Amino acid sequence: LDITVGPKQTMGKTVECLVVTIHMPKVVLSANLNATQGTYNYDPVTKILVWDIGKLNPQKLPNLKGSLSLQSGAPKPEENPSLNIDLKIQQLAIS
Repeated sequence: LDITVGPKQTMGKTVECLVVTIHMPKVVLSANLNATQGTYNYDPVTKILVWDIGKLNPQKLPNLKGSLSLQSGAPKPEENPSLNIDLKIQQLAIS
């Protein structure tokens, strides 16, 4: 797993309270990851990985990288997991 998060256009505004939630395939048992910013938690029961980044620094983009342990004998998942991203940008309206 290797994920880097960065803004495309913030119009000079700061991205805050950034949280990435990943719904992993059922065959994922555990996650051994390293986050350059924030903290992560993987729940092996719900198969949900939550990476709480916090305030985004556009000069040094946060990265989450490492390995996932799969069930023994299970085939590699055919689909990629879905990602949900929650964030706040003060004084910015999106339409």
